[in-house]
Amino acid sequence: MNSSGSKQEIKNHLLSFGIQVFSSDASYWAWGGKKLGPKRAGRLDTLRLPLTEGANKEQLHQFYDYIAHPDVSCVVHSMKTDAIAVSGFAVEAALPKAGRILELGCSIGHLTTFYARQSSLRDVVGCDFSERSIFRARKEAKKRKINNVSFEVVDIDSSLPSGPFDAVVSTQVLSGINNRRETLGRIAKILAPNGIVVSIEPLGTAAEATAYIHDVAHSGLMLDSFQFIFFYVLGDKRCYPAFILKSGAKILQIDLSQKYAEVLEKLNAAN
Repeated sequence: MNSSGSKQEIKNHLLSFGIQVFSSDASYWAWGGKKLGPKRAGRLDTLRLPLTEGANKEQLHQFYDYIAHPDVSCVVHSMKTDAIAVSGFAVEAALPKAGRILELGCSIGHLTTFYARQSSLRDVVGCDFSERSIFRARKEAKKRKINNVSFEVVDIDSSLPSGPFDAVVSTQVLSGINNRRETLGRIAKILAPNGIVVSIEPLGTAAEATAYIHDVAHSGLMLDSFQFIFFYVLGDKRCYPAFILKSGAKILQIDLSQKYAEVLEKLNAAN
């Protein structure tokens, strides 16, 4: 992945959405509590609870619609600002400079608009199942006068925007959906020739990553490259695996157990 733009550029872009960097729990929670106020904080906690217990579709809609509000989204996303920035940096480095780009689960468009800004030769599409998130994303793009980006309300569990796309992006989306294999299969069908999927997922073990690659292999896609990206969450160093997938590419042979053992050692040393 070759860099384009900088992590600071992404962080400045995120800051324009109110998404800030915090280095400690204390500073984040003090700011977040003040920003939300007791009424919004209580509502957010109520909507967040089902997410830890296997939320249904309606509960997911309620949560993501609620956090589309500017005063709520900035607090929710600021918990992982560095993770968002580092993921966006890695994605941007892998994306083609021209062509159609699709971001899955784009939320309020904070990274979708960044990818569009990096090259006027791109036609960037963001999709999300939250109507309020898409409404906000369109508003933010219009405010910034970004004309090469558009947004669609789409539930990727059942459909995708019309292709072809030269790149499809997932940051913490594909690994968590119920019918992952079917969705990966639909993605394979909308990829342009030589198109890529850039997938950065919160897969914490080699077994989880292996299961993900197993679904990839059954979808018409193949693993082309693999690496870990490192970031900080309120002062703690963490990482996500980053995959580049292609149609019909020769599968990359990799010992995921060894890779995860190595990265765990690095994280333990850092923390």
